[in-house]
Amino acid sequence: LIDRQNNQPISAQNVVVAYVVHDDYLKNGRYNIVDILLDMSGPAYIFRDGQGYEVRWSRPVLESVLTLTDLNGNPFPFKQGSTWFQIIGQTSLWGHDSGVWRFESRIP
Repeated sequence: LIDRQNNQPISAQNVVVAYVVHDDYLKNGRYNIVDILLDMSGPAYIFRDGQGYEVRWSRPVLESVLTLTDLNGNPFPFKQGSTWFQIIGQTSLWGHDSGVWRFESRIP
């Protein structure tokens, strides 16, 4: 991704890829409206310092803050700096080979 303000690549110290339920609503026989449901929990991955970590995201109610924990339920430590969140559908695919992670975002 390129920042249109300065034509530089967008960078972040932390990158979060979260699997989230997407609800589709039909309009005129087509899926035109997608509701991203962030008042629950689900799997996610955090990338920082060249490493990927499996975590869980949680937001029990819309008024609460989204939290990320390791698989034991402990808060996951972010690296100081900016964080990029990428929300993808629960049916999305992922793969990891030779240090390269690839996500294919899919929503039903």
